[in-house]
Amino acid sequence: MLLEAVGNGGPRGMVIAPPRVTSAGNRTRLTAFFGHLRFFLLRCSRLPAVPLRFRGSKGVLNKEKVNDQRLWRQLVGALVQELRGVSAAERAWMEEGLAEIARIQEAIHVLFEKGGGKSHCRSCGGACCDRGKYYPTLVNILPYLLEGGRPPEPDFSSSCPFLHRQSCLLPPPRRPFICITFFCEPTLQGLSAGDRTLYLALEKELRSRYQVFDGRYAGSSPGGLLNRGPALGDRPLLGRC
Repeated sequence: MLLEAVGNGGPRGMVIAPPRVTSAGNRTRLTAFFGHLRFFLLRCSRLPAVPLRFRGSKGVLNKEKVNDQRLWRQLVGALVQELRGVSAAERAWMEEGLAEIARIQEAIHVLFEKGGGKSHCRSCGGACCDRGKYYPTLVNILPYLLEGGRPPEPDFSSSCPFLHRQSCLLPPPRRPFICITFFCEPTLQGLSAGDRTLYLALEKELRSRYQVFDGRYAGSSPGGLLNRGPALGDRPLLGRC
């Protein structure tokens, strides 16, 4: 069970998990990401049930047996192919929306640094960055592909595939929603009351921007690309909801 943060020492719009719910790193504060997930489920609930298939292959995908690295590369490759057929107007829409997301995430990261987030991360060894395998979404991958590049190669043998030598391979503007909006207890306490209010406003705006993509593209989901891609079967990742 999750407890509302208001009345339990936390700001409005956040929730606090009871002891032993979160993983290492005292990840006690969870943002309203759960509302983000509910939005996606409502908007895309009418997607047809399809067999779990490996995009471009003949057989049914057994999710437990498929190598994560291979699946990741296949999904990214599928996105590259789909983007080639996207109209100039649609690309412009994507670029504009992603630029706004990057702007908000930069602003949130500034607050993270003001609260002493970097030093707190060093002191706990980045334990909060555990289990990030399913965090990257379509929104975090598209900026690389629209520039003609590729996202950093993930290492699925790590606790987080994008955590390398105690640093994140994804820059703040391109980090997953749940990563960029997470402020541990000491970091949040290091902010002034005004900055905490600003943080909550930015988090709310950022969540709404992600939801726009989730409501537009079938492959965009707070559950992450590795989950959403196979679930679509042969449907395009950039297909409309």
